[in-house]
Amino acid sequence: MKIKYTILNGCYDDNSFQVNIVQRIQKHISEKLLEDSYDWIDLIDGEINPCRGCDYCQIKNPGICAIKDSVDLILKKYMSCKVAIIITPIQFGCCNALTKHFIDRTEPLFLPFQVTKNGTSIMKGRYSKYPKLYVIGIEPERSIENRQVFKDFIRNCNVSAVSEEFKVTIISEESDFNELEKLII
Repeated sequence: MKIKYTILNGCYDDNSFQVNIVQRIQKHISEKLLEDSYDWIDLIDGEINPCRGCDYCQIKNPGICAIKDSVDLILKKYMSCKVAIIITPIQFGCCNALTKHFIDRTEPLFLPFQVTKNGTSIMKGRYSKYPKLYVIGIEPERSIENRQVFKDFIRNCNVSAVSEEFKVTIISEESDFNELEKLII
């Protein structure tokens, strides 16, 4: 069976609130999906170095990153699924550094050309089709300002802009788990 979902967990395991939320998401996914229909990837388990901005993936060897770490394999899994789900804590209206490193490292998926989409300048996609992208932000305390900044950040990422569809769900409390039903079909 072809992998339908790739779940990328960008949470660290040192925050009990995040760990609890991630465990609940993982349980929900395992109850809804067949085991061979998804890949669960804990980003903390891999080696994800920050992007150097060297443009190797754009100029020297298009589509291939110069940094040899876990990202190449993760990008292959990302591009081969129908739906990608990124789970990240919300920190100061943004994702954490681990998740941000991954998002920055998606640059090989794009061409070195800028295009405008919905009034925003983005990099042009290298491929004809990208998976749907759902981002789950975990926020222990509801902050309308942080939520809006986070949603804007995700919306303006190249990887969101080229996705067939993207949604942002923010979980702060029990009632927010109802939103997972809309993401996992």
